[in-house]
Amino acid sequence: MATSIIVLSLIIVALIALGYLAFKHWNNKFARLHEEHQNATTLAQQRAAEVEQRFNRSQADGKSAHDEELRRLEAKWGEKVAEGKRTIELVRREKSLIAGQLTNTFHTSDLMSRRQIIDACHKLQLDGALLTNIHFSPDGHDQSEKYFYSQADHLLVTSRGISVIEGKYWSMMVFDGVRPEQKLPELEPLLQNLKLDVRNGEVLHIWAPDARLYRTSEAKWTEQKVSLQVRPSPHKQAKMHARRLNQLISERAPSSVNWIDTCVLYSYPGAVVHHSRTANGTTIAATKDELEAFLAGPTFSKQNRLDVKAIVESLQGESGDIVGFGEWREKWPSNLS
Repeated sequence: MATSIIVLSLIIVALIALGYLAFKHWNNKFARLHEEHQNATTLAQQRAAEVEQRFNRSQADGKSAHDEELRRLEAKWGEKVAEGKRTIELVRREKSLIAGQLTNTFHTSDLMSRRQIIDACHKLQLDGALLTNIHFSPDGHDQSEKYFYSQADHLLVTSRGISVIEGKYWSMMVFDGVRPEQKLPELEPLLQNLKLDVRNGEVLHIWAPDARLYRTSEAKWTEQKVSLQVRPSPHKQAKMHARRLNQLISERAPSSVNWIDTCVLYSYPGAVVHHSRTANGTTIAATKDELEAFLAGPTFSKQNRLDVKAIVESLQGESGDIVGFGEWREKWPSNLS
C-alpha cells in the first residue's frame, strides 16, 4: 500500500515536472516568436518609412521638374506670342504699305469706277467679287502668233453673271454712239475737218488741257481753250478683253463660264456724256442710275449659278485688287477698302 502511494506520488511529481518543462518550452518559443514579430514589424515600418521618404523625394523632384518645365514652356509660349504679335504688326504695316502703293499705282480712273461699281453692288445686294486692274496674257504663250498682253480695268463676277467693265475717266464732254452736231448744232463748224466714225464706235472727247479753264452746265460750256480728240472705240476694247478673258478662264477653270458681257463706264464726276444705250452689244453707263440699271439687268439676273470661287481664283495672280461683296465679302477683303 505504502509502495503504491510512493509510486503514485512519483508519477504525479514527474507529470508536474513534465508539464512545467513543456510550459517553459512553449513560453520561451512564444517569446521568441513575439520578438521575431516585433523585429519584423519594426523592419517593415522602417522600410515603409524609407519608401515613403523616397516617394516624397520623387514627388518633390517631379513637382520641381514639372514647375521648371511649366515655367520654360510659359516663357517659350510668351516668346511665340510676342513673335506672333510682332508678325501681325509687321503684316498690318505691310498691308497698309501695299494699300498705299496700290492706291498710288492704280490709275484714278480705276479707283473712281471701282468705287462706283462696289457701291452699286452693295446697294443691289449682289453676291460676287470685283477684280480690278487685270494684267494678263494667254497660257502657253510660246506660240508667238497667239501671244498678246492685255490690261482690263474691271471684271465683275457674281453668282448670276459676269462682265468686263471698262472705266473711262474722261472729263468735260463725251459723245459716244451719237453724232455731236445732232446734240449740239453749234459744234458743226468745229467738226468739218474732224474724221469721226461713229458707226465704227469711235468717240469724240472734248476736253480742256487745263481743267481750271472750263466748266459745264446743262450740256453747254463757256468759250475756253479746249481740245477735240477722236478716241478709238472703248466698246471694241471691252469686247476684246471679254473674249480673251473668257478663253483664259475656260482654260484654267473649265465649264465655269460661257459668256462674259461688256460695259463701258464713264466715271469722271461732272462730265457731260451724250451716249446711246448700247454700242456694238456693249452697255454704256455714265451715271449711277445707269450703272445700277445695268447691274440689275439681264446679265446679272440669270437663273444659272456661276462658280464665283473658281472664276476669281483663276485670275487671282493677274489682278491688282480683288474685293468681295455679299456672301463673298469675308473671302476677299480688299487692300484698298
